[in-house]
Amino acid sequence: MSTRFEEMRRTIADRLLDSKFLNKYQLDEEKIHRFLYSDHFHEALMKMVEDRNYNSRALYEAMLPLLEEIMPSERPENMLDYIYKFTLRLAFPNAMEFDVREDMDAVCHVYLRALKKSFQSSKRHLRTALGKADTLWNC
Repeated sequence: MSTRFEEMRRTIADRLLDSKFLNKYQLDEEKIHRFLYSDHFHEALMKMVEDRNYNSRALYEAMLPLLEEIMPSERPENMLDYIYKFTLRLAFPNAMEFDVREDMDAVCHVYLRALKKSFQSSKRHLRTALGKADTLWNC
């Protein structure tokens, strides 16, 4: 099994299973743990690592079963667009008009925490790969 894959899954799991985070958003630790070690997430994350495709859509698709499980019954039409606007609103509160739905906070924060760890992990892997490439050129 890929070291990159294990590192990424472990860092995402550490971030999502943090007790303060789970309590703040009233999330079920067992449900999240079960998902993070499910066949679906395993295969999707492994494919991301193998393809070196760490973009937000790939992770969204990997996380979708969990996100759907914790989403309220009345969902935004385009969830990824909603998360994007939610993120902009967090970063720049006065930059745009956007109606934030409190019932979507947990979903957005679960995805954003996982996305942050995915990006950090991919950056480390790219730095490692580039470092090895630089060494080859310095012969």
